[in-house]
Amino acid sequence: MSSQDKKKYFTFMLIPHSEGAVRRLRIPWVLIQVCTCLLAGVLICACYFYRDYGRVKSHLPELYQLRETNNRQKGEIETLADQAADLEERLSELDELELQVQELLQATSQQSPGEVALVASRGSGEDGTIMGLRRKSSLLARGGGGAGKEQGALIPLVAESLDNVEMQVDTYRENLEEMLTALEKRQDYLEAKPSIWPARGRITSRYGYRKSPFGSTREFHQGLDIAAPRGTPVLATGAGVVTYAQWRSGYGNTVIIDHGYGFRTFYGHNSSLKVKVGQRVSKGEVIAHMGSTGRSTGSHVHYEVHVNGKPQNPANYL
Repeated sequence: MSSQDKKKYFTFMLIPHSEGAVRRLRIPWVLIQVCTCLLAGVLICACYFYRDYGRVKSHLPELYQLRETNNRQKGEIETLADQAADLEERLSELDELELQVQELLQATSQQSPGEVALVASRGSGEDGTIMGLRRKSSLLARGGGGAGKEQGALIPLVAESLDNVEMQVDTYRENLEEMLTALEKRQDYLEAKPSIWPARGRITSRYGYRKSPFGSTREFHQGLDIAAPRGTPVLATGAGVVTYAQWRSGYGNTVIIDHGYGFRTFYGHNSSLKVKVGQRVSKGEVIAHMGSTGRSTGSHVHYEVHVNGKPQNPANYL
């Protein structure tokens, strides 16, 4: 081996303490250089990772705090979602209540169609409150649409909005229930109040003073006479309870209905009666058939309206 070749190698001699052969280990110079570079690279990487680990370790408390905040916000969002779902269910109940109020409003004709529509539209987001709440809830469901800090700032706003809307819902429900109760009472009143014709026919005698059909004397007529063929249906002019259904002196076969609210109606001279005492009748129900029983000159129904025990002009209730 030439001297030039010898310079390319390092020779390590292994000499045992005991008797034995000496061993030589020849390592190429290039290999030593490669190993040295690799060792240096490993040391450099180790130093870099150690420094990076130290930096990460310094941020661990903040990371733990962020994780805790995230878990807390997640719980708050779930609570808000449950609260929003409950609110949505209550709003659906309000829709049904509003529909009942609208139907009663239309039935009693107490408001114009525009006012009815306005009442029906309340609570459905006309001022943007509920729609805005739903948009915020949707934004939270998507993670807030931004960074965690933005979401954290949004949560109390949505919670406050939910609380405000819940208070509005409770107040509006109370108002609707009060309105519904009042309308139901009003509907009962309108159903009971005599307001339709007792029969179809020709008016032969009105309320007030008149010449008696049985002589030349002048008398006060307390009702309204409507003439039609015998057997013409006679209708209850309002809902109520039958308090009299039999022969009555001068009136023949007579029906008297107590409608409540101080109203009573009389139906006289019928050929036959279709109701009994104690029976509840509805407005427009057939209670008798026209005839000429009692003190009568022809087939007709004698109809009277009494308010608080005093006869009134039936024409004012038709």
